[in-house]
Amino acid sequence: MLERARVRFVDLPEMRRIVVAIDPAVTSGEEADETGIVVAGLGQDGNGYVLEDRSGRYTPTQWAREAVAAYHKHRADRIIAETNRRRAGRKHRPRHRSERLLQVRSCLARENRARGTRERPL
Repeated sequence: MLERARVRFVDLPEMRRIVVAIDPAVTSGEEADETGIVVAGLGQDGNGYVLEDRSGRYTPTQWAREAVAAYHKHRADRIIAETNRRRAGRKHRPRHRSERLLQVRSCLARENRARGTRERPL
């Protein structure tokens, strides 16, 4: 089913909007869950497309670098990162001076609501 829905890169329409979405793992290390990092776009045809999946096991600094690299690679409009309730007081934004200087548009989506109300269209 997924293979039938797959679109070749050369057949992709122009994108109206591209975002890098991050769902960070609560912990990091070899035994931790993966941090989800997906680049998605809304095509001129009104359909949504997953352009890249960069998910993996990362420290907060590593996933921030991955997300910023994806942002620039795909010329994204924004990075959207979910904050987990367990660490709601801690905003996971890039901490290193070089990353802060990259000037990317970002926002945080809080996990304190039902998943359906938190998800927004691209």
